[in-house]
Amino acid sequence: MTTNVEVLQAPEVSAEKVCSHCGKGKPETGFLERAGKLFCGDCFEERVASCDHCKEKFLRSAMTEVNDGIYCEKCFDERFRYCSGCEVYIRTDHANYSELHDRDFCENCFNERVTHCSACQDQIDPGSCFRDEENEPFCDDCWNNREEGRLPQYQEFSGGSFNECRSPRKYGIEIEAMMEEDADHLPSERLENWQQVTDGSLGDNGREYVSPILQGDEGFQAIRKFTGGLQGWGYFVNRDCGLHVHIDGRDLGCMEIKKLLKITRYFEPVLYAMLPESRHEGSYSVPLERFPKSRFRIGAKDEEALKRLWYGPKGSRRVDLKSKYHHSRYYGLNIHSWFYRRSLEFRYHSGTLSALKIMNFIVICQAIVDKAQAMKQVRMPKQGSFSELLDMFVAFFGLTPEIARYVRERVQKFHPERLLLPAA
Repeated sequence: MTTNVEVLQAPEVSAEKVCSHCGKGKPETGFLERAGKLFCGDCFEERVASCDHCKEKFLRSAMTEVNDGIYCEKCFDERFRYCSGCEVYIRTDHANYSELHDRDFCENCFNERVTHCSACQDQIDPGSCFRDEENEPFCDDCWNNREEGRLPQYQEFSGGSFNECRSPRKYGIEIEAMMEEDADHLPSERLENWQQVTDGSLGDNGREYVSPILQGDEGFQAIRKFTGGLQGWGYFVNRDCGLHVHIDGRDLGCMEIKKLLKITRYFEPVLYAMLPESRHEGSYSVPLERFPKSRFRIGAKDEEALKRLWYGPKGSRRVDLKSKYHHSRYYGLNIHSWFYRRSLEFRYHSGTLSALKIMNFIVICQAIVDKAQAMKQVRMPKQGSFSELLDMFVAFFGLTPEIARYVRERVQKFHPERLLLPAA
């Protein structure tokens, strides 16, 4: 038996290249490729654009236009949030996350919808919360505790030994850490004098652990014990996590805070060189190099003047100094915290559960604040090469050989190329 089989010929495919948009072949300008597609020169200019942040080229159809700019998906997600109140996109560092609504808001919309308990600082609804005779807001739990005289107190400890931690200046830390999905977080009986706080930027799997006010070597020992406990419980860090170091500023005046801003801004390249690039490019540790330089011309003879310097001439009249929440707190050095509770918050560091890294960064932050207090005037020389700035950083703050070696090792790990850069 014989079966006839019809052989189907594949259709001829032209080998000639054509523009994927207009269909033209052999354009005078030649072809340009983007996202797997070929374009003639004219169509490339029409269909492709450079991201206003990273400067890479992308198809316009995959980009977002906002505030007279155009951004790739990655840069847009990092740099903008959607205000659910006025329904416009705002810069990430101007966004305020509401845990009550699980949404981002601009500052005005946030303040209309959210206030903070005067005792525990949790977010609460301003229209339905309890208020005392001075109109201070309270959540349900703190109102009941207030009635019973049981409002929580923030614990403070004093140290008597200063060998590892040589500065007597007190400090505190906030450790952001993650757990695997659906895993139990550290129970309250394991917290001792630390506080466990939810953080919208970390999601349900993350927690922020806040230390009491610590001092000296005893404080370092408390950090070793607690970070060891977090690791033993199964916590870990990722790029969403940060370490925030608070340094006591109760003895500092307004002029000393201004000196601190100038000194920190000058040496920021060294601080960021010790850390992953995401800390410089992210939205929760914004460099002071982006702070309006013109504001440093504002005097700081009193607190009102310092507010104008930090918040701007208009913003200083609107800010709620009883709340820790304000978009200016996302700078690497946050002095909103000083107005709020007289501490200086250093937000530069990436998330870590390493007691050694935490303690070394505390020593560096203490040295910066101590130097700002000790200096009568801040007159910094023009910056030369990065290596020269690094040497000056070590000498200027009087860092020990151990801390100096640690700083250099961190720079060598994350940004070795900067050690080779010539003077600007």
